[in-house]
Amino acid sequence: AKYRALFTTMDQGFCIVEMVYDGAGRPVDYLFVEANPAFVRQTGLADPVGRSARELVPGLEAHWFETYGRVAETGEPARFEEGSAAMGRWFDVYAFRIGDPAVRRVAILFTDVSAARVAAADRERLLAESEQARAEAERANRAKSEFLAVMSHE
Repeated sequence: AKYRALFTTMDQGFCIVEMVYDGAGRPVDYLFVEANPAFVRQTGLADPVGRSARELVPGLEAHWFETYGRVAETGEPARFEEGSAAMGRWFDVYAFRIGDPAVRRVAILFTDVSAARVAAADRERLLAESEQARAEAERANRAKSEFLAVMSHE
């Protein structure tokens, strides 16, 4: 009961996926086995359980399948921050294999960091604009100084 309460009330998105492979053994999709309520808030994807990633997000980038496939196959967890153009979001992700390795399931704990990414990009843009304005003001000040020097000389 306490773990179920944690699962349903935590702020981070959490899901368990089962990897799907093609005939050559490459990870090409995954099925959602479990997902907490925060999963829907963090991704915007409603009712994911029993559905595939490609069904929910048709243009989902291959790097998600490759990364989670590697975690399922090697058992080595992965911590990364990655964006999805198809979802229009950025995520801070921790993925780890769960259960029997033969089943190839991966647990994914994540947070949508899109707002922080946008804020950082805005700060960088404002900084670049202010540096450009400062450089233009310095050029104008130099031009004024040169003009005044020429005027006083004449």
